[in-house]
This record gives sequence, structure tokens and C-alpha cells, in this order.
Amino acid sequence: MVNHLRLEALKAQEDHQAKVSCLQKEKAAKVNRLTRDKAAEVGVLQEALKKEEQTSVELKATLVLEEKRSKKVEVKITELKE
Repeated sequence: MVNHLRLEALKAQEDHQAKVSCLQKEKAAKVNRLTRDKAAEVGVLQEALKKEEQTSVELKATLVLEEKRSKKVEVKITELKE
């Protein structure tokens, strides 16, 4: 009888361990999937940021050129007024 109870307890322990192992594998798979998804999202956001930074650089360069042109026009207007 005692051996039978020990066998049942051992079987229950093995079943429990198998369930725990399965749950751990499922959680690990979910974490891996979420990590890949977030990595892909970060990649997309980094690319968008890179494009925005390039656009900002181009706009700043355009602004500098426009300011130079504006100054030249002001100088010409001053010269014409004299």
C-alpha cells in the first residue's frame, strides 16, 4: 500500500513537472515572439527617425541658403536706394 502511494506521488510529481516544463516552453516562445516583434518595430522606428533627421538637415541647409539670398537682396536694395 505504501509503495502504491509512493508510486502515485511520484507519478503526480512527474505530471506536475511535465506541465511546468510545458508552460515554461510556452512562455519562452511567447517572450521570443514578442522580442522579435518589438525588434522589428524598433527597426521601423529607427528608419523613420533616420529619414526625419535627413529631412531636418536638408531643411536647415535650405534655410541657410534662403537667409543668404535674403541678405544679398537686402544689400542690393540698400545699394539701389543710395
